[in-house]
Amino acid sequence: MSTRLSQTATARKLLELPGRMARLLAVVAATFTVIAALLLTAEVLSRAFLNQPVRGLFEYMQILVVLIAFLGLAEAERHGDHIRVTLLTERMPLVPRLAARTIAMILSALIVLWMTVMSWIELTKSLNRGEFQAGLLNLPVWPARTIIVIGLAALFLMYVVRTAETAIELKNSFAGRVDADADQDAEGGDK
Repeated sequence: MSTRLSQTATARKLLELPGRMARLLAVVAATFTVIAALLLTAEVLSRAFLNQPVRGLFEYMQILVVLIAFLGLAEAERHGDHIRVTLLTERMPLVPRLAARTIAMILSALIVLWMTVMSWIELTKSLNRGEFQAGLLNLPVWPARTIIVIGLAALFLMYVVRTAETAIELKNSFAGRVDADADQDAEGGDK
């Protein structure tokens, strides 16, 4: 029995890992959001008082927007903050709703996995050719592409965890139905 408990504890830790990673990436995204706000404030002040823009702000902001968006994806999924259309599923009974949610999570995970792989391929191409962003400053593109891969990989792991949670909930709802049917049969047998 203690072996089962340790396996369960290990499984729980593995399931918690993407959530911890999502929180860490969200903190990094929040830090980059503060940096972006400070840069924009500096731009406004520089234009107002010095009549001069901050050199390369546009290029920096492009990279910061990518960092902020992709680092926050997994945390948004962890909290269920992504856009959902539940018009049909909210009217379904529990078991079909959980089955539809499980299928949706599997499809979402597969799509995000494909996006992660394709982004990895683009990252390696960018590194191999030494790609730079054209503009006032020639900034390398690989840091933003790396963040895209990291953010998508974290989102994929979050979808895997959410899929497992939903599948377990679906399995438990089937078990609950079997138990309820057995109870009804027992009650019917007594009458």
